[in-house]
Amino acid sequence: MEGKKGIIYYIKLGDDYYIGSTERKLNRREYRHNEDVRNKDKKTKLYETARGLGIDKIKCIVIENILFYTIEELRAREEFWRRKYKDKKNAN
Repeated sequence: MEGKKGIIYYIKLGDDYYIGSTERKLNRREYRHNEDVRNKDKKTKLYETARGLGIDKIKCIVIENILFYTIEELRAREEFWRRKYKDKKNAN
């Protein structure tokens, strides 16, 4: 079984952070986040907080590049960083 490349990233929201992960290129994930910020129907903590802070363009910052074999490995590493940064904006 061949490993996949993943990225763990953060989005700064005032004094808070959102931690996420992706198998895509980071600019593609960032683009999707920005579409969702503009979509007022998206009611997640991340997008509501961004709108409340007047953030109209999200910037994703790489924390770690990871090689993983199962999606569970990628999610576990994301959870490690969520706990470290005390992320409360991630609905997962």
